[in-house]
Amino acid sequence: MANPYQANLPDFHQLDAIEDQFGAAFIRLYQRRPFEQISVSALCKEAGLARSTFYHHFSNTWELRDLLEDNFVAGILKATVDLSRADAKNPNYRRYLTRVTSFIKDNRRLFKAFLVDQPTASFLAKYRASIKYHYYETGCHDDLALEVVANYVITLFRYGLEHDIAIDVVITGKYDRLLKHMLDYL
Repeated sequence: MANPYQANLPDFHQLDAIEDQFGAAFIRLYQRRPFEQISVSALCKEAGLARSTFYHHFSNTWELRDLLEDNFVAGILKATVDLSRADAKNPNYRRYLTRVTSFIKDNRRLFKAFLVDQPTASFLAKYRASIKYHYYETGCHDDLALEVVANYVITLFRYGLEHDIAIDVVITGKYDRLLKHMLDYL
């Protein structure tokens, strides 16, 4: 059976050096001011690049934000895709969590910007779809259970980022037991 969450997954776009520079500048601004107040001029000033350079790569700041969101979610999938395929008969949540926490640690600033500082419905939907995709691949096909797991994972990482707590397999142990109890009732 084809994974129904595949269609909702973003594609990865390899950023060139200029796009990466705009992306880093965008995240710095995104952490300091509301998205609506990030103008192309402010972004170019922060990046130290010309407006014409920005428009050569992007149509507007929305496009840049969407690209950064897509790449983050695609990066998580790339870091964990082999686990879901290799462990289809014996899914290993702890190995998944270890890979995800490592990816998030490496991309903490970006993840905090999108999940805590200014979460958007589009980012949350993409991230939720990626989690559901992963667990569907491991053999869980119950949509409600997938929704519960996805929201649990999002809440866990959001809380950790908000409170500067490193989420790892040790911390999640007691919460995983609660999640298991909830899923047993579904």
